[in-house]
Amino acid sequence: MNTQTSRSGARAGATVLLAAGLLAACASPPLVREYPSRVPPAASAPAPLAIYPARGQDARQLARDRFECYGWAVQQSGFDPARSLVRLPRPAVRVDADPPAGVGTAAGVLTGAAIGAAVSSPHHSGEAAVVGAVLGGIVGAASDSARAAEARSLESELNRQAARDNALDARGQAYQRAFSACLEGRGYTVK
Repeated sequence: MNTQTSRSGARAGATVLLAAGLLAACASPPLVREYPSRVPPAASAPAPLAIYPARGQDARQLARDRFECYGWAVQQSGFDPARSLVRLPRPAVRVDADPPAGVGTAAGVLTGAAIGAAVSSPHHSGEAAVVGAVLGGIVGAASDSARAAEARSLESELNRQAARDNALDARGQAYQRAFSACLEGRGYTVK
């Protein structure tokens, strides 16, 4: 009887260790990778505009024209540079599950087979290993699927944020074009 008690204790210990291995294979954060988008990123923030009076305007007139053109450009573009941060275009992001698909399933099959064989009687260890492998494979496949779904969700959210930020950059460029056009219309050379 003492031999049987030590055997069941060893099986219980092996079961706990193998179950911990199965769970460890299932838990990991998604891996985020950035890929170049179709829009090439800017190297740095745009340089400030150089404004030259073409009709002999003095500094006071330039300040007034800048102020009026600023207001007009904000109205035309819907973008106020005084209330926005300068942002560089953000590239598209792809998120891959880590570990990749299939690893959880394989770990589940192997761990399930080992647990099934360890907890069964010696006469039925083969059958128990098969049952454990099937159940472990199901758990591992569910883990792979959950990791892939989490990665797709994270990728979608990151790309939505990038699209919002890049749209803000386009409005900033529209502001700069409107501001330049206004000043040029008032007799300034803008570069």
